[in-house]
Amino acid sequence: TDQPTDLLNTPSDLNREITMPDPVLPDFYDYRKRVIRMESFSSLHKRKKARDLLGNMDFYPNVEKIKENDEDSANVDESEKLQIINNLQMPSSADIGLMFHEILETIDYQKAKTDIKDFIADQDVDTLITGKIKEYFVDLKWKPEITQIIFNVLTAEIPLLKESFKLTDIDSINRQHEAEFYFFINEQNKNLDVFDIKVETLQKGSYVRGIIDLIFCFKGKYYIADWKSNFLESGYKTDSLNRAMDSFGYELQYKIYTIAVLRWLHKALGNEFDYKKHFGGIFYFFIRGMNNEKKEGIYFVPPDKIGNINTLGKKFT
Repeated sequence: TDQPTDLLNTPSDLNREITMPDPVLPDFYDYRKRVIRMESFSSLHKRKKARDLLGNMDFYPNVEKIKENDEDSANVDESEKLQIINNLQMPSSADIGLMFHEILETIDYQKAKTDIKDFIADQDVDTLITGKIKEYFVDLKWKPEITQIIFNVLTAEIPLLKESFKLTDIDSINRQHEAEFYFFINEQNKNLDVFDIKVETLQKGSYVRGIIDLIFCFKGKYYIADWKSNFLESGYKTDSLNRAMDSFGYELQYKIYTIAVLRWLHKALGNEFDYKKHFGGIFYFFIRGMNNEKKEGIYFVPPDKIGNINTLGKKFT
């Protein structure tokens, strides 16, 4: 049998001076060439914020999570994971945001074509909402408010240029929930310019990934929709939504999402795809503020506000 090593009487050659390599860690850019980097709105936005704060550095902490969610990426102070508004207001947290996302992903929109009393009394609606509340350990005392918010989202009048519609008007065949995407970045050692937003240097061979909450088709046009469950202290009128879009970096998000959806539409529709004819724009639904009484909580980005679409093929193929 092998004898145990005598740690008290080590050979003399083990006492020699050890010379550490210089540098100890591989160069950042040399190391990057050996991996495929996966980016997302959250990772790009958070590193962009770090760069703005810390200046140009080769290394930043990786704080990205697998599933993006509204409250987590939007909070400026990462330590405030649970924001208690007051005893009469439902708290704001990442888990509550994910709860709302899953309810809106799975609920039957047609259930909200009745009035609120019938919606609350519907057994399927009650089972779904109660189940998600328990799954995310949310206090059941908020169930009436959660149910009301879901009803308001599904029945709110959504204005377009010439008409309005409700989400209950969009049947399931014309909706794609939680659309996951990956697209390739054909850029090397250049600042990635998402239309007019400077992000950072990316290596050739990087991929951008994300999950779009909802893609839907209404009267021949395709729209992107994103649920935002953030609590906005300043309310949900246009000025407040403008500030939220700017401070949370959502412009970068919707431009990345637009690239992904346009790629998908080009592939799905082929030569029949016409950007002006088929793409309708992006909706940000701030769900806590949506209702038919105040007409608030809806932020719309029309196609002409997105930027020069003709540059997409050159930058992201």
